[in-house]
Amino acid sequence: MVTMVGCCTVKTRPPTSSRYPYRATVERETTIRAGFSKVQTGMSMDQVHAILGLPDEVTPLYEPMIPDGKQTGFSQWYLVQRMAESGSVVARDEKLVVVRTDLEMKVVEVQHWGL
Repeated sequence: MVTMVGCCTVKTRPPTSSRYPYRATVERETTIRAGFSKVQTGMSMDQVHAILGLPDEVTPLYEPMIPDGKQTGFSQWYLVQRMAESGSVVARDEKLVVVRTDLEMKVVEVQHWGL
């Protein structure tokens, strides 16, 4: 699936679910857990996709703390678990990996929550 995000089009998986709680398949969870530590700064998103597959969600990334800041990249979300649609990470009981890229789609940061 191709999605328009901010200034660019990016590849994503079809929407994971409109129902909550959401839990990735065992195969997808295994891929994310085993692969996220292999993702390194400077990698292309094609390299990341080869390791983790396509992201579940992609959101634009903007300059922090600047009103109307310019877009600086993307956050690509790989969900293992999300128990509620809204609220904090704790309230949603999320387990995920987020890969942040610059506008050239090169990895600048990898974080994982709850894994």
